[in-house]
Formats: sequence, structure tokens, C-alpha cells
Amino acid sequence: MLPSRTLVKSAFLAVMALGSTILAERATAAPVYADILVTSSGTSPIASGNVLGAPDREGVYFGNPAIPGAFIEVGFSSPIYDGPGADLHIFDIDPLSVDPQETVDVFASNDGSSFVFVGSAAGGSDSAQGLIDIGGLFSGPISFLKIVQTSTSDAYDLDAVGAFYSTMVVPVPAAVWLFGSGLASILLVGRKKAPLSLAPCPAGHRS
Repeated sequence: MLPSRTLVKSAFLAVMALGSTILAERATAAPVYADILVTSSGTSPIASGNVLGAPDREGVYFGNPAIPGAFIEVGFSSPIYDGPGADLHIFDIDPLSVDPQETVDVFASNDGSSFVFVGSAAGGSDSAQGLIDIGGLFSGPISFLKIVQTSTSDAYDLDAVGAFYSTMVVPVPAAVWLFGSGLASILLVGRKKAPLSLAPCPAGHRS
């Protein structure tokens, strides 16, 4: 017995709504900024020395002059995630001045103790040199980033640390769309196979 068309249609719409919700989540990556200062070593303040929150042209030098290995560790009160394309934005104090001599390595962690290298950034954060793609190295939340200076001549000057995804990106499983397509097929078959109505035989007539 085929399920009722109303039931099938409701189930199908529910599946499509689930897919639409997930796709909407993928399309609304919300930029967030590090808001927790964990620790630092070898850094010198610029103005207020604040690297938390949105870029404001104030932050820290990684030594003055440069100190290779100087670092700062920041955290996110709302965990961040790996998503499509660039995931992190490391902001230089002078975003329009591209300086390949100012370089840092960036490490990520979900527990604050075990860090994994996710990429490098260079001076001039308004260019692609400030963007980092985590590239599938983490499947779960990330709460901490460590920025470590690698340049030996010019000190990197950090303004802020941003992330594009504060909500986990969940791709729609192929099975969901397959299930939805199957329900749609059942609905169409149910419409085509409407029960036949047989006219009663006239009295006295034998087939």
C-alpha cells in the first residue's frame, strides 16, 4: 500500500527544509575576532597594545627590533571552525603596506595545549597574505590560535585575529538528497496510479 500523498509530501518538504537550513548555514559565515588574550612572549605594545576585537590600528610588535620566535596566543569565547575557502584573517597594523619581510606562522588548537600548524601570514593584511585556509586539518571546534614570528629583520605588527566561521559547516549528505528524491518519485507514482473505477454491468448482461 502506498503512503498517503499528504504524508509523503510532508516528509519530502521536511527533508528539503533540512537541506535548505544546512545550505543557509554554509552561506552565512559570520566574521568573529579573538577576544581572549592567553599569553605572549617577546611582544611590544603599539598604542594600547590591544589585539582583541576588530582591527583598530593598535596592537603589538613582535619585538622591536624583530625577535624570531616571539609569539602571542589568543582565544575565542565562541569556538571557530574550518569552512569553505579562507578561515582566518591575520590583520597587520598597516593593512595597505605589503611587506613580505614581516612573517608569522599560525598554529591552532582545540584545547590550548596541542597546537597544529595551519599556515603563514605576511605583512599587508588587506591582501591575500593575511588569509589562511585551515584546509581540513580540524573537523571540530577551534578555540585557540598562536601567532609566532618567523621573520628575522622586520618585526610583524599584529592588529587583530579574525575568523570567518563561528558555526560548524555541515555539508548535506548525499543520502539526504537521495531520500528526498525517492519520496518525490513515490509521490509522482502515487498520483499516476490512481485506482480505476469499474462501472456496474447492466442487468441481464453476461461478460
